[in-house]
Amino acid sequence: MNQYSFKKRFYPTLKTVLMVEKFLSDNHFDLFSKVAIIRGLNGKINNKSLTTVLDYLEVSNKIIQGPKGIQWIASNSKKAKKLMKEALIF
Repeated sequence: MNQYSFKKRFYPTLKTVLMVEKFLSDNHFDLFSKVAIIRGLNGKINNKSLTTVLDYLEVSNKIIQGPKGIQWIASNSKKAKKLMKEALIF
């Protein structure tokens, strides 16, 4: 293993993950850049931790990251949950 290929990975705390998740879900109509999220959280998170949190939220289908920004896509509505329960699985 090459010593230069190792990258330090930042693992944020649950408090940090929940803070980012709440910020994005409260502002679910807006698109955000990483810088805008950091500013919205008053600088309480660093870029590497934010990247890890955003990767987790994307894998769990709560956000979508595109070329124009990051947007919350998870739905908390009762109607959406009912539709998902009744959906056919192929």
